[in-house]
Amino acid sequence: MCTFVELVIDGETSPEFNMVMHNSNALRKWKSAIASGASATVRVTYKPYLMPVQGPIERSAIFATNDTNNPEVQLVVSATVK
Repeated sequence: MCTFVELVIDGETSPEFNMVMHNSNALRKWKSAIASGASATVRVTYKPYLMPVQGPIERSAIFATNDTNNPEVQLVVSATVK
């Protein structure tokens, strides 16, 4: 509930995603494409005031893909909250 993800593809920023249960139905259906050979930026924002913790944390973002060899990609972000 404290970690949010956006994708930046070709200069366009996606909606802000959170845990699946907190996303609207429209947001759950959001899709985009990254052209072959192109790249995108994944922007992860941690908002500690929503769930205060201190010390080391690890948060994940999972993306569905159309790659039959990798139907899901999981990115893990580690940080220390002071």
